[in-house]
Amino acid sequence: LLCLKLVCDAMSHSPSTRSAVEDHVAALLQRLQALIVLDPSSRPSAAPISSPIRADIRLLALKALKLSTELPYSAVYPHRAAVLRRLDASLDDPKRVVRQAGIQAKRAWTKLTSS
Repeated sequence: LLCLKLVCDAMSHSPSTRSAVEDHVAALLQRLQALIVLDPSSRPSAAPISSPIRADIRLLALKALKLSTELPYSAVYPHRAAVLRRLDASLDDPKRVVRQAGIQAKRAWTKLTSS
């Protein structure tokens, strides 16, 4: 939980901390995608997590995914399709607050276009 808060803070604050995150965008997005899915059986095979994830962790992971769209376009756009597919699972979450965060994250990722 604390690590997710640190990631969110790093992406939302100064450009110097953002540049540290930019170097690891692919790995970060992969881990965040694994954290937004409640059901362990529907997670990517690379996800090391085998138990259900708490709602507060899913919520923070979705917020971090939304914030990641503010990173440089060239770093995040290649992952757009995979993230959008994974965000669909968050729209069926049993917790309303997680579904709302999923909608906001999906809206932010949908705005990334190839132009």
